[in-house]
Amino acid sequence: MLNLTEQEQVTATDSPDARERRLERSNRSTLPPCMTRDRGPLEQTRTIGSAEVAEPGSTCLEGCAFELCPYPPSGAQPRTELSEAFCRRQQNLLNRRPLRSSRRTARWQGLTRREMETFWAEMGARNRTPPPQE
Repeated sequence: MLNLTEQEQVTATDSPDARERRLERSNRSTLPPCMTRDRGPLEQTRTIGSAEVAEPGSTCLEGCAFELCPYPPSGAQPRTELSEAFCRRQQNLLNRRPLRSSRRTARWQGLTRREMETFWAEMGARNRTPPPQE
């Protein structure tokens, strides 16, 4: 959520005021639908070499009041990424059987275990250096 709200300058038209507006929109007691229902709008596999530039709010689900998606492309600016080890740990937690419940994701995550596994695998891959091409 912090990487979504504190995105550095995305385009030449982005300003400190735009960043402040994103911070204000994220100051809520709830999470955005991209974290609770459908993580597709985050587009976490985007890289800096993508052909199109996606402004914050351009890929949000309809009616989203946060207007923060997509996640900043990999390599776009110096910021702290979630480490691959952290993302793998999140995947491992999905495979542990809770003691009192058969549910493997939090109630606020309206996603399936498979969707969560895919998301954390893609987030972990953001830090990997691609193998050299022959």
